[in-house]
Amino acid sequence: MHTFAEIIHQLGPLINIPGLASQENKDLCVIDLNPNQKLFIQLSHKSPEVEIVMQLGSIPPGKYREDFFRACLKANGKNFPRFGNFAYLSKNEQLVLFESIPIDILDGESLYNFILLFSDKAQKYQEAIMQGDIPYVEERGDSNSSNPFGV
Repeated sequence: MHTFAEIIHQLGPLINIPGLASQENKDLCVIDLNPNQKLFIQLSHKSPEVEIVMQLGSIPPGKYREDFFRACLKANGKNFPRFGNFAYLSKNEQLVLFESIPIDILDGESLYNFILLFSDKAQKYQEAIMQGDIPYVEERGDSNSSNPFGV
């Protein structure tokens, strides 16, 4: 099993940030993926997990917000792997994408592979917010799942 600091150090070269290290408290790492995507990676203090969080933006109140949140709830209800779950932080009125991964199954490369899919999902939802669109979420019965009833 790798420590949080080792995982972050291994991640650095993979995302072209050699010497990447956790912040002063050693339990947090903030990465600017691009001007609109700031990724927070932190060690959970409640369980042996690494938490990955990205703020996606503010969604104006009204019918659009209701429809957007409905799409987020559908996405949260999909089978694993989902590459993140949506939550709304009412304190700062931000939609966030987050995931918790047990630290004992992580290394820098597995975290990097997860971040690629996680940030892609985040970008799609950020673009939808900026364009005033509702992201498409495949219905449970639409996929080629092994369950013939689509449940």
